[in-house]
Order: sequence, then C-alpha cells, then structure tokens
Amino acid sequence: MAAYPPEILGVLQSIIDLAGRPDHLRSVLTYMTRQSLQRAWAELALERPLVVGPVATCVPFERSKGYAPAEVADIIQSLRLTVAVNALGLPSVTLPVGESEGLPQVVQIIGPRFREDLCLDAAAAVEARAGAITPIDPRGPWSA
Repeated sequence: MAAYPPEILGVLQSIIDLAGRPDHLRSVLTYMTRQSLQRAWAELALERPLVVGPVATCVPFERSKGYAPAEVADIIQSLRLTVAVNALGLPSVTLPVGESEGLPQVVQIIGPRFREDLCLDAAAAVEARAGAITPIDPRGPWSA
C-alpha cells in the first residue's frame, strides 16, 4: 500500500470507512445474498444471455484530486453495475463506443457465468461495426 499515491490511499480509506468492518453474521448474509443474485442472473441469462450497461453513470473522476468521503460514496454509487458484476463473478468486456466533449464513452457487455466467449464475440461485433474510435487525449481533465 505504501507505493500508492496519497490521493489513492485516501479514496481506499474512505471506501473502508463507508463499508464498515464485517462481522461473521454480515459475512454469512452477504454470501447468501450473493448466491441468490447469482441464481437470479442465471435465470435471466436463459432469456437474455447478454446485457449491455454503463460502466459508470457519471463522467470519469479526476485521479489526482483529493475526495471527501461523500464524494467517494458518489463515485462508488456511479459504479454500482460494475461493482455488482464483479461481485457476482460475471464475465464482462468494457469497450469504447465513442467520445463526448473529450471524454471516453464506454459500455460493458455482461454475460452469464463462465461464458466469456459470448462477451468477447459481442465486443468484436460491436468493434467491427463501430469502426475506429477517435483516440482520447491522455492529458484530458481526468488524468494527472
């Protein structure tokens, strides 16, 4: 952790502060909830094997800025679909689909568990139809 810049350590500490310390009961209930959600997603995947969704519901945040705990909570809230996909162990592919006002516009293609192949095939099809996406300026407002 010592290798991380102070602003990143601040964000990580805010996440820990927001989440609280887990206890045994909370851990068991979280595991049970995760299993239920995995089962529900598997049922959904029978009808809709792929879902396209946002990575975040707000513009990219500035990496070098210090964030107050409430701002960290807002960032995490904007990433709720991405966090859920990762927590459920679902495969996904994030790919650029364009640019708006110098900021990347991206989506994630989410598939059923253990079906990375479906996500990758769908991403390849989107990339083939979208053509070359204009490169994003690496010195944009979100970078340091």
